[in-house]
Amino acid sequence: MNALNRIKEYCFRGKNNPDIQECMIEGISGISDKICIICLDNFKDGETIIRVKCNHYYHTQCIYNWFEKQPTCPLCDEILKIS
Repeated sequence: MNALNRIKEYCFRGKNNPDIQECMIEGISGISDKICIICLDNFKDGETIIRVKCNHYYHTQCIYNWFEKQPTCPLCDEILKIS
């Protein structure tokens, strides 16, 4: 199992985590930040992304790679409960 899947499994281990939520983009206009500030790539319609409790959005792989280093929001440094 690769690192991304291990972290994802750890974060979503059979429970609802209010700090981290997966969501699918349907109509990019509903999201104020239209790019992932980790990779600086645009979000695309139909893509699954992560919303953290401070309402910042990231590509799934980008934020889980970030979580390998620290459990905070990359934009505002909000501490996130990821376990």
